[in-house]
Amino acid sequence: MGYYFFEKGNVPFTLIGYVPGGLPQVQIPPFGYEKKEGNKTVYIGLYEMVSTMGSGIVVVPILGLLENIAICKAFAHGKTIDSTQEFLAIGVCNIANSFVQSFPASGSVSRSAVQHFSGSRTPLCGLYTGTIVILALIWFTPCFRFIPRATLASVLIAAVIFMVEVKVIKPMWRSKKKDLIPGLGTFIACLALPLEIGIFLGVGINLLFILHQAARPKITVEQLKTIKGIDYLMITPDRCLIFPSVDYVRNLVTKHSCKKKLPVVIDCSHIYCADYSAACIIEVLTTDFSSRNQLLIFYNLKPSVNAVFEGLSPKDFVVVYDKEILQEMLRSESLVI
Repeated sequence: MGYYFFEKGNVPFTLIGYVPGGLPQVQIPPFGYEKKEGNKTVYIGLYEMVSTMGSGIVVVPILGLLENIAICKAFAHGKTIDSTQEFLAIGVCNIANSFVQSFPASGSVSRSAVQHFSGSRTPLCGLYTGTIVILALIWFTPCFRFIPRATLASVLIAAVIFMVEVKVIKPMWRSKKKDLIPGLGTFIACLALPLEIGIFLGVGINLLFILHQAARPKITVEQLKTIKGIDYLMITPDRCLIFPSVDYVRNLVTKHSCKKKLPVVIDCSHIYCADYSAACIIEVLTTDFSSRNQLLIFYNLKPSVNAVFEGLSPKDFVVVYDKEILQEMLRSESLVI
C-alpha cells in the first residue's frame, strides 16, 4: 500500500523514508570529530564531546541498565536474575558496538515483547533475530522506506500494551495505599517531564519513603513486673539504630523514663546494626540516666552492636544477657531506692 501511494505521488500517511543499506565498517572508535563553523573546520576532542553531553553521559547508561533489568524481571517467569551477568553483557555489547559506530545498546521492551508474544522462549531467538537484521541490512533496506510509520508504531504498541499492569492498582490500594504514591508520581513525572528527570524523581520519592520508615521505627513500651513484683519499663525497638532514627528513639526513651521514674530495660534483640550516631545517642542516654540516678539496662545486645557502643566508652553502660541476672539487678536497684 505504501509503495502504491508512493508511485502515485500522493501518500496520505507518513512513511519511514530512506534507510541506508549495507553493513557498517569496522574501525577504531573515534575520540573526536570535525565540525564546520562558518568557513573553517573545528576539531572537537573527547573532552568537548563529553562536556556537550551533559547529564546524558550518566543518565543514558543508567536508563539502559534499568530498562534491561525491568525486561528481565517482566519475562523471568519466576526464575532468578543475575544482575551482574546482565550488566557485563550490556558492557561487552556496547564496547563491541563502538567499533561499528552503533547507538548505545540496551534491552528493548518493545522488541522483547514482540519476541515473547511471537513464541520465543530462549535466548537462542537472538541468533535468528540478528541473522534477519543482517540480511535485511544487506538486501532489503530499499523496501523499508515504504512502511508507514503508523504500522510500525501499531506493532510496537500491540506488543507492549500487555505489559501495562493496570490490574495491580486495585490490590495495591487494598494492601497499602502509600505504595501508590511512588508509582503514580513516577508515571506522571515521566509523562510531564523528560524521561531521565521523571525516573530520578521517582527514585527520589521512593528514597523519601525509605528514609521516613527508617527514621520512625516501631517501638513497644511495656510496664512489666519481675518475679519479685518489681516494676520496670521494657522498651523494644523493632529494627537497627542508625542516623535517621536515633533522635526519635532517644526522645521516646527519655519521655517514658521521665514519666514513670522506673528502671528501664531496652530489649536489643532486634537491633542488628548501629552506627556512630547511635553510639553518640547511647552515650547521651547513659549520662542522662546516671544524672537522674535511674537504672538503664541493655538486654540481649548483639556483640557487633555492643562493640560500636563501647567504642565511645559510655558512662554506666550496662549490658545483660541472662534473664536471672537482669531480675537480680532490678531487685538490687529497688533495694537501693
